[in-house]
Amino acid sequence: MKSLFLFLIPVFLPALFITGCERFEAYYHTGNYPDDLKLGGLFNLLEKEDYEIRYVIIKQIASIYDNPDNRNKKNQFLSNYVETHPADPFNSVYLFMVAETYEESNALPIALHYYQKLIKNYPDCVIEGNSIHAASLKKIIKNSPDDDFKIEYYKELISRYSDYIDDVGKHYYYLAQIYEKIGEWDQAIQSYRKFLNFPDSRIPGEPDANKKIRERVDFFYSNRNWTMPDLNELVSIIRSAIRTKNMGVLRKYRAKSNFFAMYWEQKNFDEEKAKIFNIGSFLLISDVVVSDKLDIDSNAKEAYLETRGWQYWVETWYLYFKKIDFPYDPEIDGNWEWAGIYFGNKL
Repeated sequence: MKSLFLFLIPVFLPALFITGCERFEAYYHTGNYPDDLKLGGLFNLLEKEDYEIRYVIIKQIASIYDNPDNRNKKNQFLSNYVETHPADPFNSVYLFMVAETYEESNALPIALHYYQKLIKNYPDCVIEGNSIHAASLKKIIKNSPDDDFKIEYYKELISRYSDYIDDVGKHYYYLAQIYEKIGEWDQAIQSYRKFLNFPDSRIPGEPDANKKIRERVDFFYSNRNWTMPDLNELVSIIRSAIRTKNMGVLRKYRAKSNFFAMYWEQKNFDEEKAKIFNIGSFLLISDVVVSDKLDIDSNAKEAYLETRGWQYWVETWYLYFKKIDFPYDPEIDGNWEWAGIYFGNKL
Protein backbone atom coordinates (compact mmCIF):
# COMPACT_ATOMS: atom_id res chain seq x y z
CA MET A 1 0.00 0.00 0.00
CA LYS A 2 2.83 2.37 0.86
CA SER A 3 4.53 1.68 -2.46
CA LEU A 4 1.28 2.36 -4.35
CA PHE A 5 0.91 5.71 -2.57
CA LEU A 6 4.44 6.74 -3.54
CA PHE A 7 3.69 5.75 -7.12
CA LEU A 8 0.61 7.98 -7.27
CA ILE A 9 2.27 11.12 -5.86
CA PRO A 10 3.58 12.35 -9.26
CA VAL A 11 0.15 11.81 -10.78
CA PHE A 12 -1.87 13.80 -8.22
CA LEU A 13 0.64 16.44 -7.15
CA PRO A 14 0.06 18.85 -10.08
CA ALA A 15 -3.69 18.72 -9.50
CA LEU A 16 -3.23 19.29 -5.77
CA PHE A 17 -0.84 22.17 -6.46
CA ILE A 18 -3.19 24.07 -8.72
CA THR A 19 -6.41 23.60 -6.77
CA GLY A 20 -6.40 27.27 -5.79
CA CYS A 21 -5.55 28.45 -9.30
CA GLU A 22 -8.63 28.19 -11.47
CA ARG A 23 -6.91 29.85 -14.45
CA PHE A 24 -4.43 27.00 -14.91
CA GLU A 25 -6.92 24.89 -16.84
CA ALA A 26 -6.13 21.48 -18.27
CA TYR A 27 -5.73 23.00 -21.72
CA TYR A 28 -2.61 24.83 -20.58
CA HIS A 29 -0.86 21.69 -19.32
CA THR A 30 2.23 20.75 -21.30
CA GLY A 31 2.28 17.09 -20.33
CA ASN A 32 5.70 17.56 -18.82
CA TYR A 33 5.55 17.23 -15.04
CA PRO A 34 8.34 19.70 -14.09
CA ASP A 35 7.03 22.29 -16.53
CA ASP A 36 3.44 21.90 -15.36
CA LEU A 37 4.53 22.18 -11.74
CA LYS A 38 6.34 25.41 -12.53
CA LEU A 39 3.42 26.72 -14.60
CA GLY A 40 1.01 26.00 -11.78
CA GLY A 41 3.04 28.18 -9.45
CA LEU A 42 3.36 30.98 -12.02
CA PHE A 43 -0.37 30.97 -12.82
CA ASN A 44 -1.12 31.06 -9.10
CA LEU A 45 1.04 34.19 -8.68
CA LEU A 46 -0.26 35.94 -11.76
CA GLU A 47 -3.45 37.49 -10.37
CA LYS A 48 -1.82 38.51 -7.08
CA GLU A 49 0.85 40.87 -8.44
CA ASP A 50 0.94 44.32 -10.04
CA TYR A 51 1.37 44.75 -13.79
CA GLU A 52 5.15 45.08 -13.75
CA ILE A 53 5.59 41.86 -11.78
CA ARG A 54 3.01 40.19 -14.00
CA TYR A 55 5.11 41.15 -17.01
CA VAL A 56 8.04 39.15 -15.60
CA ILE A 57 5.75 36.21 -14.77
CA ILE A 58 4.08 36.21 -18.18
CA LYS A 59 7.44 36.20 -19.93
CA GLN A 60 8.43 33.14 -17.88
CA ILE A 61 5.18 31.38 -18.77
CA ALA A 62 5.64 32.20 -22.46
CA SER A 63 9.21 30.89 -22.39
CA ILE A 64 8.00 27.50 -21.10
CA TYR A 65 5.54 27.28 -23.99
CA ASP A 66 8.09 28.48 -26.54
CA ASN A 67 8.58 25.24 -28.42
CA PRO A 68 6.87 23.77 -31.50
CA ASP A 69 4.61 21.49 -29.44
CA ASN A 70 3.18 24.25 -27.22
CA ARG A 71 3.21 27.41 -29.34
CA ASN A 72 -0.57 27.28 -29.79
CA LYS A 73 -0.97 27.23 -26.00
CA LYS A 74 1.43 30.16 -25.71
CA ASN A 75 -0.64 32.18 -28.18
CA GLN A 76 -3.91 31.19 -26.55
CA PHE A 77 -2.65 32.12 -23.10
CA LEU A 78 -1.32 35.54 -24.18
CA SER A 79 -4.41 36.37 -26.26
CA ASN A 80 -6.79 35.41 -23.47
CA TYR A 81 -4.80 37.41 -20.95
CA VAL A 82 -4.99 40.54 -23.10
CA GLU A 83 -8.73 40.12 -23.63
CA THR A 84 -9.42 39.73 -19.93
CA HIS A 85 -7.00 42.45 -18.78
CA PRO A 86 -7.59 45.39 -21.15
CA ALA A 87 -5.99 47.89 -18.75
CA ASP A 88 -2.61 46.15 -18.62
CA PRO A 89 -0.05 48.64 -20.04
CA PHE A 90 2.06 45.74 -21.38
CA ASN A 91 -0.67 44.34 -23.63
CA SER A 92 1.07 45.55 -26.81
CA VAL A 93 4.13 43.51 -25.76
CA TYR A 94 2.07 40.36 -25.27
CA LEU A 95 0.37 40.69 -28.65
CA PHE A 96 3.73 41.33 -30.25
CA MET A 97 4.90 38.01 -28.78
CA VAL A 98 1.82 36.34 -30.31
CA ALA A 99 2.49 37.92 -33.70
CA GLU A 100 6.16 36.89 -33.67
CA THR A 101 5.22 33.32 -32.82
CA TYR A 102 2.86 33.17 -35.80
CA GLU A 103 5.53 34.76 -37.98
CA GLU A 104 8.07 32.13 -36.90
CA SER A 105 5.52 29.47 -37.87
CA ASN A 106 5.15 31.11 -41.33
CA ALA A 107 1.52 32.02 -40.60
CA LEU A 108 2.14 35.52 -41.95
CA PRO A 109 -1.49 36.66 -42.51
CA ILE A 110 -2.28 35.93 -38.84
CA ALA A 111 0.97 37.54 -37.70
CA LEU A 112 0.18 40.68 -39.69
CA HIS A 113 -3.31 40.76 -38.14
CA TYR A 114 -1.83 40.86 -34.64
CA TYR A 115 0.83 43.45 -35.51
CA GLN A 116 -1.91 45.70 -36.89
CA LYS A 117 -4.22 44.99 -33.99
CA LEU A 118 -1.73 46.01 -31.30
CA ILE A 119 -0.86 49.23 -33.17
CA LYS A 120 -4.49 50.26 -33.58
CA ASN A 121 -5.92 49.16 -30.23
CA TYR A 122 -3.20 49.26 -27.57
CA PRO A 123 -0.85 51.98 -26.31
CA ASP A 124 2.80 51.79 -27.27
CA CYS A 125 5.25 50.28 -24.82
CA VAL A 126 9.00 50.90 -24.76
CA ILE A 127 11.02 47.89 -23.65
CA GLU A 128 14.79 48.20 -23.27
CA GLY A 129 14.75 51.31 -25.41
CA ASN A 130 12.70 49.74 -28.21
CA SER A 131 9.20 50.83 -29.19
CA ILE A 132 6.77 47.95 -29.69
CA HIS A 133 4.74 49.98 -32.17
CA ALA A 134 7.84 50.83 -34.18
CA ALA A 135 8.95 47.20 -34.17
CA SER A 136 5.48 46.14 -35.34
CA LEU A 137 5.48 48.67 -38.17
CA LYS A 138 8.83 47.31 -39.35
CA LYS A 139 7.43 43.79 -39.26
CA ILE A 140 4.39 44.78 -41.31
CA ILE A 141 6.56 46.57 -43.88
CA LYS A 142 8.81 43.53 -44.14
CA ASN A 143 6.06 40.93 -44.51
CA SER A 144 3.05 42.62 -46.10
CA PRO A 145 2.43 41.87 -49.80
CA ASP A 146 0.29 45.01 -50.11
CA ASP A 147 2.26 48.03 -51.36
CA ASP A 148 -0.43 50.49 -50.22
CA PHE A 149 -0.14 49.11 -46.68
CA LYS A 150 3.65 49.39 -46.85
CA ILE A 151 3.45 53.03 -47.93
CA GLU A 152 1.11 54.00 -45.11
CA TYR A 153 3.15 52.18 -42.50
CA TYR A 154 6.45 53.57 -43.80
CA LYS A 155 4.99 57.06 -43.47
CA GLU A 156 3.74 56.37 -39.95
CA LEU A 157 7.06 54.82 -38.91
CA ILE A 158 9.05 57.80 -40.18
CA SER A 159 6.73 60.51 -38.89
CA ARG A 160 5.95 59.09 -35.43
CA TYR A 161 8.83 56.81 -34.52
CA SER A 162 11.94 58.28 -36.11
CA ASP A 163 13.70 58.08 -32.73
CA TYR A 164 13.48 54.30 -32.99
CA ILE A 165 14.85 54.05 -36.56
CA ASP A 166 18.53 53.40 -37.02
CA ASP A 167 18.65 55.08 -40.46
CA VAL A 168 15.76 57.37 -41.43
CA GLY A 169 17.24 58.07 -44.85
CA LYS A 170 17.24 54.38 -45.72
CA HIS A 171 13.51 54.21 -45.00
CA TYR A 172 12.83 57.17 -47.32
CA TYR A 173 14.81 55.34 -50.01
CA TYR A 174 12.73 52.17 -49.70
CA LEU A 175 9.52 54.19 -49.54
CA ALA A 176 10.51 55.88 -52.80
CA GLN A 177 11.10 52.50 -54.41
CA ILE A 178 7.58 51.36 -53.54
CA TYR A 179 6.18 54.57 -55.04
CA GLU A 180 8.20 53.81 -58.17
CA LYS A 181 6.86 50.25 -58.26
CA ILE A 182 3.24 51.45 -58.36
CA GLY A 183 3.98 54.35 -60.74
CA GLU A 184 3.57 57.21 -58.26
CA TRP A 185 6.47 59.14 -59.77
CA ASP A 186 6.00 62.52 -58.06
CA GLN A 187 5.77 60.86 -54.64
CA ALA A 188 8.84 58.76 -55.44
CA ILE A 189 10.90 61.85 -56.24
CA GLN A 190 9.71 63.63 -53.10
CA SER A 191 10.82 60.65 -51.01
CA TYR A 192 14.16 60.49 -52.83
CA ARG A 193 14.69 64.18 -52.10
CA LYS A 194 14.16 63.49 -48.41
CA PHE A 195 16.59 60.57 -48.65
CA LEU A 196 19.24 63.00 -49.93
CA ASN A 197 18.88 64.98 -46.70
CA PHE A 198 20.62 62.08 -44.98
CA PRO A 199 24.00 61.85 -46.77
CA ASP A 200 25.31 59.31 -44.27
CA SER A 201 22.58 56.80 -45.08
CA ARG A 202 23.79 53.48 -46.42
CA ILE A 203 21.73 51.23 -48.69
CA PRO A 204 22.82 47.56 -48.54
CA GLY A 205 24.05 46.44 -51.95
CA GLU A 206 23.92 49.99 -53.35
CA PRO A 207 27.20 51.76 -52.46
CA ASP A 208 26.53 54.55 -54.99
CA ALA A 209 22.89 55.06 -54.03
CA ASN A 210 23.36 58.69 -52.99
CA LYS A 211 25.04 59.64 -56.27
CA LYS A 212 22.50 57.78 -58.42
CA ILE A 213 19.52 59.29 -56.62
CA ARG A 214 20.95 62.79 -56.79
CA GLU A 215 21.35 62.38 -60.55
CA ARG A 216 17.79 61.11 -60.86
CA VAL A 217 16.35 63.99 -58.83
CA ASP A 218 18.38 66.59 -60.74
CA PHE A 219 17.26 65.11 -64.05
CA PHE A 220 13.61 65.07 -62.92
CA TYR A 221 13.67 68.81 -62.25
CA SER A 222 15.49 69.71 -65.47
CA ASN A 223 13.70 70.55 -68.75
CA ARG A 224 15.41 67.63 -70.54
CA ASN A 225 15.35 69.48 -73.88
CA TRP A 226 18.85 68.32 -74.86
CA THR A 227 17.77 64.70 -75.32
CA MET A 228 17.00 63.05 -78.67
CA PRO A 229 15.19 59.84 -79.63
CA ASP A 230 17.78 58.85 -82.23
CA LEU A 231 21.40 58.24 -81.21
CA ASN A 232 22.79 58.52 -84.72
CA GLU A 233 21.13 61.89 -85.24
CA LEU A 234 22.48 63.21 -81.93
CA VAL A 235 26.01 61.98 -82.70
CA SER A 236 25.83 63.52 -86.17
CA ILE A 237 24.86 66.90 -84.69
CA ILE A 238 27.73 66.81 -82.17
CA ARG A 239 30.23 65.61 -84.78
CA SER A 240 29.27 68.45 -87.12
CA ALA A 241 29.39 71.05 -84.31
CA ILE A 242 32.94 70.03 -83.38
CA ARG A 243 34.12 70.12 -86.98
CA THR A 244 32.62 73.58 -87.50
CA LYS A 245 33.48 74.79 -84.00
CA ASN A 246 29.86 75.68 -83.33
CA MET A 247 29.85 76.40 -79.58
CA GLY A 248 26.15 77.21 -79.44
CA VAL A 249 25.15 73.75 -80.70
CA LEU A 250 27.56 72.06 -78.29
CA ARG A 251 26.11 73.99 -75.36
CA LYS A 252 22.58 73.17 -76.50
CA TYR A 253 23.09 69.40 -76.67
CA ARG A 254 25.40 68.92 -73.72
CA ALA A 255 23.44 67.39 -70.82
CA LYS A 256 22.34 70.10 -68.39
CA SER A 257 22.06 67.59 -65.57
CA ASN A 258 24.93 65.44 -64.26
CA PHE A 259 27.30 66.09 -67.17
CA PHE A 260 30.80 64.83 -66.31
CA ALA A 261 34.34 65.38 -67.58
CA MET A 262 36.94 63.03 -66.11
CA TYR A 263 39.70 60.52 -66.78
CA TRP A 264 38.82 56.87 -67.36
CA GLU A 265 40.51 55.75 -64.16
CA GLN A 266 38.58 58.20 -61.96
CA LYS A 267 35.90 56.65 -59.77
CA ASN A 268 34.14 59.94 -59.14
CA PHE A 269 34.11 63.33 -60.78
CA ASP A 270 34.01 66.81 -59.33
CA GLU A 271 30.46 67.99 -60.03
CA GLU A 272 31.30 71.68 -59.58
CA LYS A 273 34.24 71.52 -62.00
CA ALA A 274 32.12 69.60 -64.49
CA LYS A 275 29.46 72.33 -64.39
CA ILE A 276 31.93 75.04 -65.40
CA PHE A 277 33.88 72.91 -67.87
CA ASN A 278 33.86 74.81 -71.18
CA ILE A 279 34.59 72.60 -74.16
CA GLY A 280 34.50 75.63 -76.43
CA SER A 281 37.61 77.22 -74.94
CA PHE A 282 39.61 74.12 -75.90
CA LEU A 283 37.92 73.65 -79.26
CA LEU A 284 38.88 77.15 -80.45
CA ILE A 285 42.60 76.45 -80.05
CA SER A 286 42.52 72.83 -81.26
CA ASP A 287 42.30 71.06 -84.60
CA VAL A 288 40.06 68.22 -83.57
CA VAL A 289 39.48 65.12 -85.66
CA VAL A 290 36.25 63.26 -84.99
CA SER A 291 35.84 59.58 -85.77
CA ASP A 292 33.30 58.76 -88.47
CA LYS A 293 32.07 55.75 -86.49
CA LEU A 294 31.12 55.02 -82.94
CA ASP A 295 33.66 53.08 -80.90
CA ILE A 296 33.49 49.28 -81.06
CA ASP A 297 32.55 49.08 -77.35
CA SER A 298 29.32 50.98 -77.93
CA ASN A 299 26.11 49.05 -77.24
CA ALA A 300 22.35 49.46 -76.96
CA LYS A 301 22.65 51.57 -73.80
CA GLU A 302 26.00 53.39 -74.08
CA ALA A 303 28.04 54.81 -76.93
CA TYR A 304 31.52 56.33 -77.27
CA LEU A 305 32.79 58.70 -79.94
CA GLU A 306 36.57 59.12 -80.26
CA THR A 307 38.02 62.59 -80.89
CA ARG A 308 41.70 63.55 -81.26
CA GLY A 309 43.81 66.69 -81.44
CA TRP A 310 42.71 68.52 -78.29
CA GLN A 311 45.11 71.04 -76.82
CA TYR A 312 44.75 69.80 -73.28
CA TRP A 313 46.64 67.53 -70.88
CA VAL A 314 45.78 64.69 -73.23
CA GLU A 315 44.88 64.95 -76.89
CA THR A 316 42.32 62.11 -77.00
CA TRP A 317 38.82 62.55 -75.67
CA TYR A 318 35.92 60.14 -75.85
CA LEU A 319 32.46 61.69 -75.90
CA TYR A 320 30.06 59.54 -73.95
CA PHE A 321 26.40 59.06 -74.92
CA LYS A 322 23.83 57.31 -72.72
CA LYS A 323 20.35 55.93 -73.26
CA ILE A 324 18.00 57.46 -70.71
CA ASP A 325 16.19 55.20 -68.27
CA PHE A 326 13.43 57.50 -67.06
CA PRO A 327 9.98 55.90 -66.69
CA TYR A 328 8.83 59.08 -64.93
CA ASP A 329 8.27 60.63 -68.38
CA PRO A 330 7.32 58.26 -71.26
CA GLU A 331 8.22 60.93 -73.82
CA ILE A 332 11.80 61.07 -72.52
CA ASP A 333 12.29 57.44 -71.47
CA GLY A 334 14.55 55.73 -74.02
CA ASN A 335 15.94 58.96 -75.47
CA TRP A 336 19.69 59.56 -75.77
CA GLU A 337 21.86 62.27 -74.25
CA TRP A 338 25.45 63.42 -74.53
CA ALA A 339 26.25 62.71 -70.90
CA GLY A 340 29.98 63.37 -70.53
CA ILE A 341 33.62 63.19 -71.62
CA TYR A 342 36.37 60.71 -70.81
CA PHE A 343 39.93 62.02 -71.17
CA GLY A 344 42.65 59.79 -72.61
CA ASN A 345 42.78 56.44 -74.36
CA LYS A 346 40.38 53.77 -73.20
CA LEU A 347 41.67 51.51 -70.45
